[in-house]
Amino acid sequence: MTAIFVQPEAFGNLALERSSVIAIGVNAVSGTVLMTAMAMSLLPLLTPALVMALGFLFGPLVAFFVTSLYARIEWRVGRRLGGPADLDDLYRLCSWFFLPISLAVLFHNLILQALPSRGLASSIAAALPSLIIVSWTLRTYTANLFRVQQFSRTRGCVGLVLVMTLFLVVVAGGLASLLLLLRYGAGPYLQSALMMGGVG
Repeated sequence: MTAIFVQPEAFGNLALERSSVIAIGVNAVSGTVLMTAMAMSLLPLLTPALVMALGFLFGPLVAFFVTSLYARIEWRVGRRLGGPADLDDLYRLCSWFFLPISLAVLFHNLILQALPSRGLASSIAAALPSLIIVSWTLRTYTANLFRVQQFSRTRGCVGLVLVMTLFLVVVAGGLASLLLLLRYGAGPYLQSALMMGGVG
């Protein structure tokens, strides 16, 4: 068990040896944890029950969308760079490595909620454990990604930069399209439907 935290390949093998169905379940748990952690910042406005409900309702969907999109972009870029990994392996890696990052965000928010006051020193101290977890996760993920794709360090780093850039561009484009649709497309229809519902 300790080998998972010491050897980067051990956690990657754990992810790759499990089925895609288990990866989807792990992904759903990660999304629930992350969405709950993000919603905790709204605790003065929302009840704890509503925060949990938001996590369970929207977390798995958001996590599945994000990891599926990232894995597909990674697969496309990897194929262009000569990587032999298939889409299923990349999705399983993304799903399993998304879990410790989600737990790190939740852990950080729980520490912040427990602090009596939030100064600069206390905020830095609260962030340190989560930063250690995220750093370990990113290091372990990149090591396993390079191993699966059979990339050298240089080619792997180039691939990561391309994947992250394309991922951010796609996500930003999708959000911009959604905002434009709500502002100029579906917005008037939604407003009229709400007004009709209020009149009725």
